[in-house]
Amino acid sequence: MSEDNTTSQSIDRVLSGSIHRQAVEEVSAPLKRYYSLDIHQLCPGSYPSRLDFIASSGAIIYRENYPRATRIVGELLGGRFGLGIRLGETEGTFAGEKVLGPNTPSAMSGEQIDFTGESGYRQMIMAVNHAKLLQMAEAARVAPSILQGLRPGRQGMNLSAKPNAAACVAKTFGKMLDHAVAGEVEARQENFEDLIYEAILSLVEHSDLSYGRPPAAAIVRRATELVESSPGMVPRIHVLAARLHMSPRTLQKAFVSVTGLGPQAYFRHCALNRARHALLQANPVEDKVTAIAVGLGFSEIGRFSVRYRELFGESPSQTLQRSPRCMVAIPG
Repeated sequence: MSEDNTTSQSIDRVLSGSIHRQAVEEVSAPLKRYYSLDIHQLCPGSYPSRLDFIASSGAIIYRENYPRATRIVGELLGGRFGLGIRLGETEGTFAGEKVLGPNTPSAMSGEQIDFTGESGYRQMIMAVNHAKLLQMAEAARVAPSILQGLRPGRQGMNLSAKPNAAACVAKTFGKMLDHAVAGEVEARQENFEDLIYEAILSLVEHSDLSYGRPPAAAIVRRATELVESSPGMVPRIHVLAARLHMSPRTLQKAFVSVTGLGPQAYFRHCALNRARHALLQANPVEDKVTAIAVGLGFSEIGRFSVRYRELFGESPSQTLQRSPRCMVAIPG
């Protein structure tokens, strides 16, 4: 991506604009200051998407979409707390729970983000300084149950928002982000950050918090750790289930619930995404597709190439020859 795709305006270090992305590997690059993410495309097709943002040194709000089914695992960096609002009717799964109704996904530094969104999923994310958020929550004398949901060591990552609060916040900041795209945002850092903190507290100012990580998410995490400990291996479902001491049906249901795919299909897509990353990082003069694929455990190069093209819409050799795009990070 070139800087021509990004417009920004700085008023007391408040930046705003829109970043256009053309492939799955570009999804996390603009947010690398905020997140460490492993992202996998789970269904075939191109990946054009856009991220609209307003950011200061202490807070950020952004709006993005996933044009294809996508799985994201990672962590929020820098002592931050983040909260998401689903936009539209498509479904996603966060920490093993469907993002529906009043469910408001949240994450803090030190917790594992585990999200799968179906094609067309749209969301708005706010991220702030966690310590400051807790100070404001305590000063506002919010209910102990709410503070428990905001503190490290909590039992669950999905919060239950006040009725209609998410829609109201989404509408308010949606208008601000529309102005950001048009280059018309005029906000000072202090005022902008106050709005973000107040919005987060208004969303979670509700005592009916949802706690507990469903078994499905834990099963997927354990299976993933097991497969990743044996690079290049995608075991049959009954073998993987036996090693996890559960029935194949339980394993299948857990993966479909969390990722939308069965275990073998999911791990096959993960392997293809790793291959794409390796090809983009390789030297097109010195490195060969076959060597890279074999090194990642693909023994049938013809089948690898067919599946790769089906998923990403280009051949492995085209990816290898493609010059890396200039990735633009949002300044902090």
